[in-house]
Amino acid sequence: MKANGTGWDLLPWNKGFDYKNRRTGKLILTQTDSEFRDSLREAVSKKRDLSHIDLGRTTIFSGAPLSNSQLRAARLADANLVGANLERATIEQADMRSADLEEAVLVGAQLSGTVLCGANLVNAKMAGAVLRGADLMGANLYGADLKGADLRDCNLSGAMLEGANLDGAIRSDTSWKRGTEIKNRHTGAVILTTQSDNLADDLSQAANRNLSHADLGGEHRGSAPLVNVKLANASLCDVDFTGAKLTCADLSRADMRGAILVRAALEGANLSGACLRSADLSEADLRGADLSGADLDGARFEKAKLRGADLAGTNLRGAHMEGVVR
Repeated sequence: MKANGTGWDLLPWNKGFDYKNRRTGKLILTQTDSEFRDSLREAVSKKRDLSHIDLGRTTIFSGAPLSNSQLRAARLADANLVGANLERATIEQADMRSADLEEAVLVGAQLSGTVLCGANLVNAKMAGAVLRGADLMGANLYGADLKGADLRDCNLSGAMLEGANLDGAIRSDTSWKRGTEIKNRHTGAVILTTQSDNLADDLSQAANRNLSHADLGGEHRGSAPLVNVKLANASLCDVDFTGAKLTCADLSRADMRGAILVRAALEGANLSGACLRSADLSEADLRGADLSGADLDGARFEKAKLRGADLAGTNLRGAHMEGVVR
């Protein structure tokens, strides 16, 4: 309880408390049950519009206690849910556009099909959350923990993922479809726009073009599907192939100086005669790859898998081989 000039008011998350529009102060919901999540579930079942509701954590009050809550199809656009505990909550098909979920706990939450465009998820705890088909366009996921999260078919265009933990996250390659713009990783200039839903074919056809600095990393769109891609003799200086699926790719004699191939799948790939000076192949899977005659001066191979790889005639001067699995 807290005192005011006339008496005592109930603190948030107690029966009888009012929750208001975070901008206008207009009453949106009065808690009718001793458990706040039950009051919110009742409002959702009645299809009440809870947009702009203020349920955020303050210096006095903890975040909303909504673990295991049933909020399917809830209308929570622009809601203040800072620090809310939504662990294992069911929030599928909900409208959470521009919602503020900074530092919210969404561990194991069900968010499939939920619209989270422009939402603030900075430092949110989302390990194991299911976000299949969710729309995260323009969402801020800086520092979010998405370990083991299901991100299949998510729209992550324009999303900020810097500092996010994506270890073990389940991703799909649906974002590498017709019309995808492949940009210069430094300037943002468009290098190539895909003409089909087969990225490997489109890139193979562009092999005679200068693809240096191309951003094909999987941070925002999932692992680039480039199995069997034909890029022999291609200009690929400083290209970002982080996490790319390059199994059995033909990269023979390609110029890949400074390329980023961290965690790339290169099993059985042909890299014979390729120039990989100062390239980063940390944790890459190169089992059975042909690296014969390749220039690997200064390349990084920390924790890379090289069992069965052909290294005949390679230049390994200055290469970093700590933790290599042979």
